[in-house]
Amino acid sequence: MKEFVNKIKSLKDNINVDLKGDIAEIIVDPKSWAEQVAETLLAQNADKIIQARKLGEEFGRTIHSNKKKL
Repeated sequence: MKEFVNKIKSLKDNINVDLKGDIAEIIVDPKSWAEQVAETLLAQNADKIIQARKLGEEFGRTIHSNKKKL
């Protein structure tokens, strides 16, 4: 279990968030700015998100199979 935590932690530690924008433009349409930021972050970190999901699924299967053994 500790190995899963370490793997997920290493993924989290490698995500960089760099917010850019002019405050005047953000105030005019904050929703649009936030959507653009979210899309950029998702695109930049898609591989890490997929890895995290796979690790989570693997962790869940491991927990489930260990539960059956008890």
